[in-house]
Amino acid sequence: MGFDVDSQIMPTTGDQIRRIAAHHDYDQGSWGLSLRDPDPFPKMSSAMHSGGKQLYGMYPSPEMDAIVDEFQTDPDATVQRATMADIQRQLNEDVPFLVHGYPE
Repeated sequence: MGFDVDSQIMPTTGDQIRRIAAHHDYDQGSWGLSLRDPDPFPKMSSAMHSGGKQLYGMYPSPEMDAIVDEFQTDPDATVQRATMADIQRQLNEDVPFLVHGYPE
């Protein structure tokens, strides 16, 4: 009854990405996504937008594309904060990943 777990921690992030994104040799993979506080757009664009180059482990959706595009054109930080709330609401609706725990 049940199943056997074969946990394999990769020695480098590159090894992990190669195994998951290039070779598709996994049943479940795990890593974090860090958005830089001063300018979160580059990471959001690459990892959360269907035109991004770092979509491994993430999901593209027309709804998220529209919100990320909106964030890029927001005129100031106040409007961007409101758009970030829209991004969070979309993530909460889609639930594209599993949260294991919060870093301390």
